[in-house]
Amino acid sequence: MSYLPLLFFFLAEIPENEYIKYFSPDFSLRIPNGHIENLNSKSYISTIKMQVLENLRCIQHAPNVQMQEVPPDFYIPDFDEDAQNPDERVDQHTQDKHIQRDDEYYEGDNDNDHNMDDV
Repeated sequence: MSYLPLLFFFLAEIPENEYIKYFSPDFSLRIPNGHIENLNSKSYISTIKMQVLENLRCIQHAPNVQMQEVPPDFYIPDFDEDAQNPDERVDQHTQDKHIQRDDEYYEGDNDNDHNMDDV
């Protein structure tokens, strides 16, 4: 915990920039109160606040989960079920091998250059 005072010391120093005059006389991040007069009227701030809140009300919310492709509302088969042999049964394990996610970027099973036969 001895590094914290040192960290605050370095964070308090301001490098030379075009706004350095606003941090005078000690040129630190601690700006004294009353240094700059607030010329904004209460009605102006209230008007801006109402406009911002109205704009925020009109925009859609940001999702809080990872975005993925939304599945359609109806079923779209990837293959023609009529063309398959109805007498041939495929076990669940084999069917699960052929499931491909919509967000998969690689064509084959050798994703990330790993050969699945070597495992």
